[in-house]
Amino acid sequence: MSSAGYNINFGDLPDKYSALDAAAIVILPVPYDETSTWIKGADKGPQAILEASANMEIYDIATDSQIYRLGIYTGTAY
Repeated sequence: MSSAGYNINFGDLPDKYSALDAAAIVILPVPYDETSTWIKGADKGPQAILEASANMEIYDIATDSQIYRLGIYTGTAY
């Protein structure tokens, strides 16, 4: 799934867990850097989060759950 030019979805999940019609959670990767006055780069945050999420642990030991099974759709930024 592609979002705003990104080639991965949140968590790099398989289609079964990342399709909009099956998702209980929606991630909107909105790049925004309009109010930065000194060092620009906040607009690259959504891409960095999506890339990092591909390496996260999908099992949560604290809650003994796998939230991704609820479905996490990654929307397209406008």
